[in-house]
Amino acid sequence: MKISILMPCYNSHAFLEKSISSVIRQDYKDWELICVDDCSSDDTFELLQEYAKQDKRIKIFKSEKNGGCASPALNLALKQSEGDFIFLLGHDDEISTDCLKGLVEAYYERGGGIDVIIPDTIFIRDGIKIGSICGIKYDKNSKDKILTAQEAFELSLFWDISGFALFKADIVKKCGFLVDGMNGDEYSAREFFLNANKIAFSKKGQYLYNQISDSLTKKLSPRKFNIHKVFYRLEKLALERNMDKGIIKKINKERYAQLYNLSKEYVSNKHLLSKAEQELITSYLEESKNLLKYYKISFFDNIFRKEKDGFGKFIVLFNCLKIYYKKIKYV
Repeated sequence: MKISILMPCYNSHAFLEKSISSVIRQDYKDWELICVDDCSSDDTFELLQEYAKQDKRIKIFKSEKNGGCASPALNLALKQSEGDFIFLLGHDDEISTDCLKGLVEAYYERGGGIDVIIPDTIFIRDGIKIGSICGIKYDKNSKDKILTAQEAFELSLFWDISGFALFKADIVKKCGFLVDGMNGDEYSAREFFLNANKIAFSKKGQYLYNQISDSLTKKLSPRKFNIHKVFYRLEKLALERNMDKGIIKKINKERYAQLYNLSKEYVSNKHLLSKAEQELITSYLEESKNLLKYYKISFFDNIFRKEKDGFGKFIVLFNCLKIYYKKIKYV
């Protein structure tokens, strides 16, 4: 079984030694590492060239233009992949030496026929472990479970299972990585789960997720506010698959909460942004609001319900009377 590891890189000078070395040290040897430099402004591409000279299993490519998020680089890497399974590695993350071996062993221990195998994920900040997802969160006896596509999809909505996993290449190539917004790859991981037949967990190996404070997803920039399309598309996907109404409402409520929280953050930090940045962020929040429609699943929802939007928290009575009890102004 050949594993293709896809790694998008952007200004990765400080991280490459750890991330690439963790791949080279793997106990399991049948892998290829495909790195795509997304038009870095530092010497990332030159460093990648040096690693490629040292190990023929490392392949490097460069984007023609910066994609603005990881998905375009991942799609480029995916086109070049030759493996039976696909594994994603962040440029600032690492994997334990037994990670790939543990994933492969888990596949064969279950007699094959598994489409996704999930390792433990360890969250690290400043070199200190701050959390983990091992199997299903809060379920100590979940490592032996085999999940269905819908079970994995629902558990991944709020990452009660890890999205860092070994995916069958056919599934990943069929779906590709969503290029829409800042975090399209998060949508794609859930879509991969939904297109799998069986999802299992490995008992060996760890994905080491380094939480970097100045990473793209944490910086205060307009990009951070362009994330609403993920749960919008997840809701559409759940509706198309005729999923349980409770799941759809859970997604719908998260969309309202996300808009409210982003609006609140914008109001608190508006003074730090340029006029052009303010206008762009406002357009993202407006688009998010315009795409929202409350999903009602019971008669009670038509009489009384609570919602959140870009202006604050409010109560809706009889689908017509809207009463704000905590307002936010961002325009």
